[in-house]
Amino acid sequence: MSLSQPKKKRMIILIVIGCVVLLAVGINFLLTMAPIPLQFRVKEVLSQSTNVVYVDNGEEFPFLYKADSEGGYSGENLKILTFTDTHLETKLTSYSKNTLTIEMLKKNIETEKPDLIVFTGDIVTGIFTTNRLKGLADMLEAYGVYWAPVFGNHDGEFATSRSREEICEIWGEYEHCLLKKGDVDGYGNYIINIKTSATTVSQSLVFMDSGSYMSKSDKEKYGVSGTSYDYIKQSQIDWYKQSMSTIKARYGDTKSMLFIHIPLVEYEDAYEDGELLYGEKKEPICASEYNSGMFDAILEAGSTQAIFCGHDHVNDYDCLYQGVHFVYLQKSGYASYDLYTKKMVVSESLRRQGTNVITILSDGSFTNEPKLNTRFQ
Repeated sequence: MSLSQPKKKRMIILIVIGCVVLLAVGINFLLTMAPIPLQFRVKEVLSQSTNVVYVDNGEEFPFLYKADSEGGYSGENLKILTFTDTHLETKLTSYSKNTLTIEMLKKNIETEKPDLIVFTGDIVTGIFTTNRLKGLADMLEAYGVYWAPVFGNHDGEFATSRSREEICEIWGEYEHCLLKKGDVDGYGNYIINIKTSATTVSQSLVFMDSGSYMSKSDKEKYGVSGTSYDYIKQSQIDWYKQSMSTIKARYGDTKSMLFIHIPLVEYEDAYEDGELLYGEKKEPICASEYNSGMFDAILEAGSTQAIFCGHDHVNDYDCLYQGVHFVYLQKSGYASYDLYTKKMVVSESLRRQGTNVITILSDGSFTNEPKLNTRFQ
């Protein structure tokens, strides 16, 4: 049975439309899968002069110190600049947003002139991450400033992205990257002491991999149903407790701070029952459904003054709870959700991308100042 002329025309139109749609989807797929590099040029970076010295002489804990004119310990304050959830993505739609993120990083590095840069997870995300991993590292190395990352749940997330272990290998080749794999669960569990003299540690900076998502076996073991974010494992807790004990035995009563990506369960308690120093909880706290006891270990060790995390992009508070600061760092990237994309504010100038400046004083105390990007203001 032959088709009438009008039906033939409609059939041809539908076939043409279908081919156009398939072509568009195919092109978008190829562009999305392509290893798009970051859009910036290293030659535009203004290298920073620094008197920070890093010593890794094979001892258990490497250390940083600020040198005087003769190379000795100056005892000066040490400034840390933090970035979290940069989400340097693969998608073509994220290309210009990656540029905004890089501009923001560069602007803050060149303005603040930090002694150390810390990334708290979800740094280079998406698929085919090699170019962006190396591009970010090349830029940071051009500044000549030491940098210390921890991983988030989206780092190394896909089979076609570099794994956490591979990222450790790639970034480990860069002189100023302080990332170490560690010998316990996860990748990127390490400690850097900040020294003001040969025998004085003002702060121990503890970096821990808070994981990605709970495994099926862990959910069955701990009675968790549905999807859950990961948790600090027992081997990590034991390592933390032993390390704090060793540092105390060697240097006396020292202070420390913890950098992770996924918040501890107690971030909720801190907001509800602690002293709010600044900020606001603007979205639910996405911690693990299982509490492995990391905060109990912190209270037992008695040295950790502050916990810094990312993960929940629009939370930005500092709450003092049981003597510990629970801090959400300012979200730094433009390629993932924020207040503006969530329609929680009506203007781009209120989206709140930014950074935190943490200053470690010689006596071990610290200040924490959130700073917002003024790119859209």
